[in-house]
This record gives sequence, C-alpha cells and structure tokens, in this order.
Amino acid sequence: MKDKKQDNRPDEPDFDSASDPLLLAGCHFIFFTDNEEAAMTCIDESIRMNPLSARAWYTKGFLLMLQDELEQALKCYEKTIELRPTFGVVWSNKSGVLKKLGRHKEADYCQEKSRELCLQGY
Repeated sequence: MKDKKQDNRPDEPDFDSASDPLLLAGCHFIFFTDNEEAAMTCIDESIRMNPLSARAWYTKGFLLMLQDELEQALKCYEKTIELRPTFGVVWSNKSGVLKKLGRHKEADYCQEKSRELCLQGY
C-alpha cells in the first residue's frame, strides 16, 4: 500500500488538508443538525474561498446526492475527479449516481476505477 502522505503530487491539490473551517462547519451541520441548507451554504462558501478544494467539491456532491439532485451531484463528482483523480471513493459515488441515472456502462467503468484505486491504497 502506498504512503498517502508521501504521494502528494504537484498536479494534485492536498486533499487531506484540514485548513478549511467553513467546510468542516458545513459537515457538522449535515451530520449533527440535519440542516442541509446551512451545510450547503457553508460548503458553497468554502468552494468560493478555495475552488481547488477537492474535499469541498466531494462534500457538495455527496450532499446533493442525498437530496436526489443527481445531475448536480454528478457535476461535483466530476470536478472532484478533475482535481484529485486518485480519490477512489468519489469514483464509487459517481458510479452510484450514474446507475440511478440509468447510465450503467459509465457506472461500471467508474466502479472498476474505484476498485483499482482502492486496491492501490487511494
């Protein structure tokens, strides 16, 4: 398994950075108070402040997926992949969204990509 901390590439933003307090606050709203509107506001502000935050785009996609806003969730997951193509979990979530949209061939590709990345330690 690769050491994730040593695998930060110059072309990929540091996904593991905990320097985004608005995003963390948004996550707390999502998971602890079920106030999705406030959480989305926090996440949108986080993206405005740091549009290269793969974590913020992933979190926004996840929230949209929970709200069945599948096309918007898909766009967020695609942005996450653009920023951090080795993030295996986002490929799996994208697969789930594509399946719900009836795009099974694309979903299968994304699920296989997720599996490969997870096996590599991403």
